[in-house]
Amino acid sequence: MLGVLHFIPDDIAAVIASYRVALAPGSAVAINHASADQDDPVVADQVRGVRDGYRGSANEVTLRTRAELMAALDGFELVAPGLTDISRGVQRPLLAERLVPMALSGFSSVSRS
Repeated sequence: MLGVLHFIPDDIAAVIASYRVALAPGSAVAINHASADQDDPVVADQVRGVRDGYRGSANEVTLRTRAELMAALDGFELVAPGLTDISRGVQRPLLAERLVPMALSGFSSVSRS
């Protein structure tokens, strides 16, 4: 579920739960989600600006907090390091230097059913 959950305006917990029910035990699910729940207020404002840019489009963006995403993953076993700030997941220093912080504003996780 990469790149899609923030385009779902409804309860994503129900969407994710439907995957959990359909998956074979031990299956892995990867998610990412845009979020303004950031330590850096400038980055948080930039993310809200992106959301605002989608207003009125066929695919508006819904931002959710880390707590909302954790709740939506209820019933899944998070794989280490858990629900992580996307910017902390960039392991290649040269790549991290080229990416602007706003492009990496959200959370991601891999979970097992």
